[in-house]
Amino acid sequence: MLENAGLVQIEKRYAGRRGRTWVRPTDVGDTALAEEIAPPALLIARVETTHTLQDW
Repeated sequence: MLENAGLVQIEKRYAGRRGRTWVRPTDVGDTALAEEIAPPALLIARVETTHTLQDW
């Protein structure tokens, strides 16, 4: 599904007799991941700067 959406590139090869699969994000995938991670990261940063362990 991620490959069909253009978010990752999948490469399958053999190393000896064992199959290996490499998954790499595309530029579009990198951008989508950054957009997905940004809101929780901002929330965590806000909590870390406004509260100390003593507040909890």
